Amino acid sequence: MPILVKCNPSDFTGDKLSLALGTERGIELIEGDEVFVWISEQPREGKTLGQNGLVARGELVAFERSGLKATIKVRLHQRFDGKHFGMNALVAASSKSEPARHLERRIGPRRHRLVWSLSSEEREFLNSVFLVADRQITASALEVEITRIVGFITNRVAVAGNERSGRIPLRLTQGDTELFEMLLRRWHDQNGVCVLCQREIPLRTENKLLQMSPDRVDSTNPRYDWQNIRLTHFACNLAKSDATLDEWSAYLDMMRRSDSQSENGL
Repeated sequence: MPILVKCNPSDFTGDKLSLALGTERGIELIEGDEVFVWISEQPREGKTLGQNGLVARGELVAFERSGLKATIKVRLHQRFDGKHFGMNALVAASSKSEPARHLERRIGPRRHRLVWSLSSEEREFLNSVFLVADRQITASALEVEITRIVGFITNRVAVAGNERSGRIPLRLTQGDTELFEMLLRRWHDQNGVCVLCQREIPLRTENKLLQMSPDRVDSTNPRYDWQNIRLTHFACNLAKSDATLDEWSAYLDMMRRSDSQSENGL
């Protein structure tokens, strides 16, 4: 059963919650339950600081019941990074969503720290709030990454045209706006997957080797155009260098066979 934990700001620290609080009458807790965390905007402990409203989700890892009170432990696995979603946002959503209206009527009047059960419809509503925030953040992160790649390609083209160095190969591309739109189409065409290793390219990572990188399919072709450009991990692009796709595929097959043999103790 999905549940919602309404707690005070002081309860919400780190990646785990461990607190004793009241429970809704008749609720049954089970380890592994999905948990949505809501910080009260009018806590009894006084003025709230920082983020409130919907702040995180996770799973129930342990609990002890004593009448209408419970001591629970929650492992958080996702913070709500979208635009603030508090009681005013829930009221606004109530005009279009019956689950939102029902949830607002239940939790709105109560300032107490409490564990609430969620119907499947209420759970889907809160899940949709997270999904919308994720899409907005992903779209913003993708725009930042594509803009970075456009700048990278533009700089390479400028360096390649520098007459002071005859060793830098000529590279040709389109205007920045056209290039941005082309790379964006290529990202969606690839479903965000590296064409060289067939693994996801993360949009938010501090690992440089996993960052997005533009690879020319035919390194002898100087053009960065739709036919000749693919998106890869930076590490995959470095490893492939000027090899052909057939040469890269042969190398990758060998490496995967080696990994499989190692796992089987061969």
